[in-house]
Amino acid sequence: MMEFETPQSIVKYDEKEGILYMLTKPGSEHDLAEVQLKFAKSRVLVGAGRVPVLLDTEGTADYSPEVRGYMAGPEASELVKALAVVVYNIGLRIAGNFFIHVTKPPYPTKLFSNREDARAWLGQFVEKKSMA
Repeated sequence: MMEFETPQSIVKYDEKEGILYMLTKPGSEHDLAEVQLKFAKSRVLVGAGRVPVLLDTEGTADYSPEVRGYMAGPEASELVKALAVVVYNIGLRIAGNFFIHVTKPPYPTKLFSNREDARAWLGQFVEKKSMA
């Protein structure tokens, strides 16, 4: 598993699973510059193509409108094939639903209350490796 850290997150790419994990650190407040850095470094981790992403929001209060806009924009869409967001409180669930239904990211997005269900849902978007 390859990984890196930013001041607000730990990002891991599990090549076997084909899933990119973005885990927020406790007390995190994500600004646009931090999220852009996280996506740029993630691109280096995963290489070319798009991958399913599991975003675990534990420890996060909220994401700014600028961050949500970036997440639904073309740059993030070049990396994200599908997004599973694990939320732990009603505020983030409301923000997540707003992101899905109003901001409307151009990739499948769903909210979950635990990582296991999120990972299972993302499984359908994992690129199957052919045996050659």
